[in-house]
Amino acid sequence: MNYTVVPALPVHVGPVAAALAAADRNALEATGLPPRRGLRLLLGVSSYARTAILHGRPVGMWGITGTAMSTEGEVWLALGEAARAVPFTVAREAIREVGRLLVVKREIRSSLLCRDARALRFARFLGFEVTERRVQPTEHFMAVLRAP
Repeated sequence: MNYTVVPALPVHVGPVAAALAAADRNALEATGLPPRRGLRLLLGVSSYARTAILHGRPVGMWGITGTAMSTEGEVWLALGEAARAVPFTVAREAIREVGRLLVVKREIRSSLLCRDARALRFARFLGFEVTERRVQPTEHFMAVLRAP
């Protein structure tokens, strides 16, 4: 499999947004922005962002918002259908990234759509504590992971 991770660039936004899996598209649209604009905004406010390249094509992006010096941040993840087709690769990379982030952050958070059971399972798999409190008006769960 030809898989690599590179620093995220604005040129990656279009291909990833166009190929988003339905759940990821729904999560971005819940913010009130079209997926392409939402991804571009997230990339712009992130101190760290990466793009997954599979067979030469961008298939997913993720990052953490906030400044590089802050001890907290909010992580985001957007995967295309092609990335979801290689779940073990995605899980292995997510575990690596969470480990890297927890070296410099004391707490990382993520906002998850209540109706996205797969995202909730994945957050728990990565060690996030998923709260049962809904954040209005888009009905999100907040997930929190603290450094040991």
